[in-house]
Amino acid sequence: MTTQSLTAATTCQNHFITHTLPFATGNRLREINTYESNGAGVAVNDLDGDGDLDLVFASIDREASILWNHGDLRFVTQPVDARFTRGVATVDVDGDGRLDIVFTHRGQETLSFWRNQGDSNNGNRFVRQPLSGVESFAYAMAWADLTGDGALDLVTGSYNTDLIQQGIANPESDVRAGVTLYVRQGDGYVATPLAPNAEALAIALLDLNGDGNRDIWVANDFDLPDRIWLQSGDGWQPALPFDQTSFSTMSIDWGDIANDGALALFTTDMNPYDTSVENLARWLPVIEKLEQRNER
Repeated sequence: MTTQSLTAATTCQNHFITHTLPFATGNRLREINTYESNGAGVAVNDLDGDGDLDLVFASIDREASILWNHGDLRFVTQPVDARFTRGVATVDVDGDGRLDIVFTHRGQETLSFWRNQGDSNNGNRFVRQPLSGVESFAYAMAWADLTGDGALDLVTGSYNTDLIQQGIANPESDVRAGVTLYVRQGDGYVATPLAPNAEALAIALLDLNGDGNRDIWVANDFDLPDRIWLQSGDGWQPALPFDQTSFSTMSIDWGDIANDGALALFTTDMNPYDTSVENLARWLPVIEKLEQRNER
C-alpha cells in the first residue's frame, strides 16, 4: 500500500484576483449616443450542462457574446447575432429543462429570445425565435412565476427618454411603451399594461409585504419615481410602501442580510449633480474631446 500526503490548502488572500476576459463592449466608430453610458448586462449560468459557469454579455452596439467556459478560466467566445442589446437573462423560458437567453434592447425594439435547442449538428446551440404576444419596448425585464402555475411570467419596462431620442415624440401615447406584465398562457403571453411611462433601468419581482406573493418594483431613472405594484386577489394594486427611494434608481438587489427571515433591500443611485467650479473643471478635458470628435 502506498500513501500520498495531502496538499496543504492555499491560504486565503482576502481579496479578489483579476482575470481579463476576451470581451469588450463599445461602439463601431460612430458618435456615442447619450444613453449608451447606461451600460449593458451580463448573465452567468451553466448553459451546456457541463458543470462550468458560462458568461453571456450584452453589448449596446457590438454583437452580444457567449463566453463558453472550458474549465480553469479558459473561455471560447461565440458571437450572437443580436445588436443594441442592454439587459440579458438566462432562464428556461419554454420549460424544456434547458436555459435559454433573452436580451432587452435599446431603442424601438422588444425582447429577443434565443431558444436553447441542445447539442446541434451545426454547432449552433441557440436559435432566435419569437415570443408570442410580447411586443412592448423592453429596456429592462424580470422573469418569475407570478401566478404559481409553474410557468415563467415576464415584466418589461421601457426607457422613454431614449425612445424620444429614437424618434417617438410622445412615448406615453404608444401602447408599446411603459411597464407591461406578461402572463404565460399556453404557448404565448397575455399582456397587461401597468403604466404608460417608464424610465426603467431595473425590475425586481419579490415579496415586499410578506404575504407570500411576488410583487413588482420598477426602478426608474431621472425624476420619475419608482413604481410598485402589490399582488392581491383583486389583481395588481399600485402602492407606496417606502417613505423615500433613490432619486434616479440604477439597480435593485435584496437578501436576508440579518438572517432574521426579513428581506433587506438595496438600491443604487448616480452621484448627485455637482455644478461647482472644481467639478466642472474635471469634466473639461472630456467635453473638449467630445467637441473635437463631433467636429470631424
